[in-house]
Amino acid sequence: EIGGAQVYQGRKVIRPIKVTASCSLTAESTPNDAQVTVYNLAEETAKTIFANDSWSEIWAGYAPDEDEQNIGMMFRGKIKNVTSSIQGVDRVWVIDIGDGADAYKGSSVVDKSAGGDLETSAKLAATAMSEQYGVETGKIKLGKQVKIGKTITYNGDYSRDILDDVCVSTDSKWQITNGVLDVTPKNEVSSSSDLVLTPKTGLIGYPKITDDGVEVETIVIPNVRPNMSIIVDARYGAGTYQINQIDMQLTNSDGDHKFTMRYKNMDDKKTVSPTTSRNEKVTCK
Repeated sequence: EIGGAQVYQGRKVIRPIKVTASCSLTAESTPNDAQVTVYNLAEETAKTIFANDSWSEIWAGYAPDEDEQNIGMMFRGKIKNVTSSIQGVDRVWVIDIGDGADAYKGSSVVDKSAGGDLETSAKLAATAMSEQYGVETGKIKLGKQVKIGKTITYNGDYSRDILDDVCVSTDSKWQITNGVLDVTPKNEVSSSSDLVLTPKTGLIGYPKITDDGVEVETIVIPNVRPNMSIIVDARYGAGTYQINQIDMQLTNSDGDHKFTMRYKNMDDKKTVSPTTSRNEKVTCK
């Protein structure tokens, strides 16, 4: 664990090792990526903790407010590459992390789906990703049940191709987020964020209207993920949306510490008339 609050001789260190991170999470099937930059870490320590193919987690948030913990896991994946360089007086380590990238590229299935049951096909792909690359299986729920009536035989077919075919045929979508595979109906969210986003709960400025929803900037909000639902309560762009993409800029020092999120419409409205009502209560689960 590096970069967080640390204690030396019983006293809290005010300025721990500087760490910055950029992470991108989407509701698409392509792998998510993160890049972490660590300053002035000893080479021996770096080589011990930054091993390729080892699991790594990025946690971020804000200093605790009394008993309230305002931190959460932002990203989880496997280290893909580590580089170091000298920049001025600083030794800089750059760590690239992939979320499900190895499973996306390499997982394959050698098995059969009796009766051509596409839900079985999806579960075979999920099992292969789990057994071969450690990806956990989350929700497997198809948009519709399809059985083609004859056995499907897989002879080393890539799991990603099986999931793509299943989703096209069943009006579904799939994604890997923080090492967990979910397959859900195309127009259904995986869960609710239980968040009403207002200026008092994290919204920065006004939402920007896009072709299919809105784009917003927020403070760092733990535990929101792509494919969750979220409510925006603002003068412009209010509505209920599906979180489609989250771009994170994180730091424990100076610099940007915020989210840029893109939401898709879950109703027929892109904008609403100015409103003075605000729901200020927020709970993240």
